[in-house]
Amino acid sequence: MTSIPKRFPAIAALAIALSACSSLNPYVDARHARPDLYEQQPASSEGQDEQRESAEARIADVRQYARTLHDAYVRAVADQERVNTGAQLSLIPLAATAAGLGISGGSSEAITALGLTGAGIAVAGNLVVNEERQRIYLAGAQALTCIQDLANDFEIALPFADEFEPEGSVTIALNQLTVAQRSLRTVLASGNPSQNERDQAAAAMAEANTARNAAFALRAYLRVPGQILLYRIDEIQDLVNRLIQGTSVDLTAFSSTLASRLASFQGLLSPALEDGAASPGTPGARALVAPPRTIGAAISQVRAATADLAAILASSGVALDLGERSCISDFPNTTNVLSTTPSGAIGGPASGAFAINLIVSGGTPPYGIAPPAGVTVGQRTPMGRSREQFELQFSDQAAFQPINVFDANDSQTPLSIAVTRAE
Repeated sequence: MTSIPKRFPAIAALAIALSACSSLNPYVDARHARPDLYEQQPASSEGQDEQRESAEARIADVRQYARTLHDAYVRAVADQERVNTGAQLSLIPLAATAAGLGISGGSSEAITALGLTGAGIAVAGNLVVNEERQRIYLAGAQALTCIQDLANDFEIALPFADEFEPEGSVTIALNQLTVAQRSLRTVLASGNPSQNERDQAAAAMAEANTARNAAFALRAYLRVPGQILLYRIDEIQDLVNRLIQGTSVDLTAFSSTLASRLASFQGLLSPALEDGAASPGTPGARALVAPPRTIGAAISQVRAATADLAAILASSGVALDLGERSCISDFPNTTNVLSTTPSGAIGGPASGAFAINLIVSGGTPPYGIAPPAGVTVGQRTPMGRSREQFELQFSDQAAFQPINVFDANDSQTPLSIAVTRAE
């Protein structure tokens, strides 16, 4: 008879714990309503200050949304921990970035280092932050902290949008480049270029188009910063919810939906080459007074104009990959495969030295490159999280053997990139 009263409290406690566990909604939403944004560049240059203030307000609204969603993920971890162990995690400081918290092990030292209430309570032993759902929430919180950093970068970049106005330095440089490219095409069509001249002209045009596309993409990103940030947050939520469901996700295959989501802004993200934009009366066009008479001079003119544009973009201090940074990395049950751009193979001209920019992403940075004889690694440029650009210089005598690219993870199989010359 005495055994029944002793068992009853244990059974009741178990029932309460199970009911509490089942009542936890695994799909976390921010208490702050999702902003409803629509951004569009004004039709004229008037009202630029108002446009910038509006963009800053949108960024601030999205940043607040990211912050409240971040806190909701952290609260979800605390709620689960109360159910799992009865520990009062609400007293443990949890509202900081959550970077590294439980993602790779979850030590008590990492937890006590955070600050929510300032209580600074020391917790003995390892808390149960290794549970899969908790680690997913904390990875989501880390990604949302990255979004807030990205919002700060966008705010810093907004004034540079003025350089895309008619009298701005970028517009002038773009128009110079347009005139130089047009002159090169004219000289090629009217002359009898050799194959080597054709190859050099093609390489110069490709470099010019890369610089132009970077400028147009940056202009587009600065027009819709709030939308870009908001869609990045949507992607993080989508990934968290997939992982909560127990789905294993390949982050390389989990491609950004940014381009399709911004399709309603016709042409905003299109780097269309505005070949007809520069006329003799256009700012910058007058800087190229004497048309080149030889193919070599025309190629030099294109390369000089390309260098001018690239220098302006580089000196601005604005990260050119603002719209590309997803902030998604280091989630449990995900893989982030090492990849390169260009992918597959590197092609060069039939003869002579040449250089290319190789972008390495995914995997675990920092990255390394093992080049064959005759290939040297020049400037190395960080391009955001888990993304770097390497300048590869090929000499006349470069051994055309594969280039190996590897990351900091010993278990990562190096990428082998084939190198070929045009026939």
